[in-house]
Amino acid sequence: GVDYNFGLALPAVAAELGFRSIYVRFTQPAYLDGEEKRLWEYMLAEIAPVFVKHGVATEDEIAPLLQEMAATTADPCVLIAQACLPGIIANK
Repeated sequence: GVDYNFGLALPAVAAELGFRSIYVRFTQPAYLDGEEKRLWEYMLAEIAPVFVKHGVATEDEIAPLLQEMAATTADPCVLIAQACLPGIIANK
């Protein structure tokens, strides 16, 4: 039931709800180094036990993925970017 595209509709919904002076901003975080660059690696490490529990993947399948992700994160030439994140500021 999650609408992953809701951010694109957010300005129109805010206007329908009576907000005014709507300011739209899109942010796309990108990292060449630092802990933030490890987001996807950390997420997989956190969700791995659930994958194993529900038979989505085995520990032996996940371990090399985490190693590859760690190696990619350590490479200063690789840029890791997240999806573009829409947001608004408005007055009511």
